[in-house]
Amino acid sequence: MADHGIVPGRSYHLLYANRGVGLEVVSNWDWVRLSRKADGPWHTVTFHEYEGDRYVIEHGDSHWDGHKYWHMCSGGVCLNKWGPSTAWTIYPTKNGFVLGKGEELLRAKAGDKQWLAGHDATTLLGKLTGGLADIGDCLRLGDGEGGDFIEFQATPA
Repeated sequence: MADHGIVPGRSYHLLYANRGVGLEVVSNWDWVRLSRKADGPWHTVTFHEYEGDRYVIEHGDSHWDGHKYWHMCSGGVCLNKWGPSTAWTIYPTKNGFVLGKGEELLRAKAGDKQWLAGHDATTLLGKLTGGLADIGDCLRLGDGEGGDFIEFQATPA
């Protein structure tokens, strides 16, 4: 187990400010978003080991057979099949972890739905010498686009 505390194959509730992650159907796809209320867990997720210290995230609920793995695309994070799903990197922080794909880190888009999406973090990642554990308030984007990088806490389901 790496220093992020996630055990592959175990189910977790991901929380951000006591808001769980769940799904909403839009245009025949399941899209991942944060709960509107800070009322705790919503759906579960399971982390599966992938190559190079990365993980494929399986969502515990879905509306289409076989489409149950998190996939970051230009529109946000939707559920897809295993093959095209995203291999996520887990970046430990002081209070949990941030999920990323390449130079993008996961954030919640501004607005009522709080859809999960990637945001280019090349500049931020290039400035870090001690890793994301030393990032502190830099998790706030402050770029006018709204939404912050999501520092998740995982609780076993």
